[in-house]
Amino acid sequence: MDSDVDGKRIKLRISAFQELSRGCFTTEAIEAKEFEILALLQWHINPPTCARCIFSFLRLLPASESMECEIPRDDIVCQIFDVAKYLTELSIFVSDFSFGNGPSMIAYSAILCAMEYVEESIKPIPFHNKFRFLSSIKELSNAFSPDSEDIRKLQTMLKKLAPKMFKIDDKYHQIIPRTISLNEVADPANSVVGKTSRAISPFVIGRDEPKSKRQKV
Repeated sequence: MDSDVDGKRIKLRISAFQELSRGCFTTEAIEAKEFEILALLQWHINPPTCARCIFSFLRLLPASESMECEIPRDDIVCQIFDVAKYLTELSIFVSDFSFGNGPSMIAYSAILCAMEYVEESIKPIPFHNKFRFLSSIKELSNAFSPDSEDIRKLQTMLKKLAPKMFKIDDKYHQIIPRTISLNEVADPANSVVGKTSRAISPFVIGRDEPKSKRQKV
């Protein structure tokens, strides 16, 4: 197990926990219980998050090959990332998302919603770029298709979390159970998506991980 001390990462040995237990547990007992827990979890101790999936998917968005798109690719990616991540964060408050769908499906649906929002409020994304992007993701799995009934339903559910940003498809109208007032949370005026820009996006092109805060150049 790792622990941070004065900004430095150190590894704690199992014997350290034995000492902390003041001899109540042996090293063997702690190790056996650790393997038991890992077996019950099927070693799923670091599952991919929606944000991680969004980041990985958006790396497949190609750059524009013509002058029809005035906005640089990096800015478009940052815009999409900000909106998609915002929607997935709202989905945490709705149990239907977490229990019924995997993070990759939620992330993919959020990206589709974000692309729609960016095109309507900022600038249309070149058709061939979007087509190549969606085709590349579909090669990963046939489940990632804009025409999928499940994806369309997820899109509608995500849009309902931010009703001031999207038009809702009545075909999938349904009441979404929630634990808090999402209208208080999903207010673009108080959110990053209401003023999305590359300067505040945590998405850094060419890096392995999206940063929590972009450094000023």
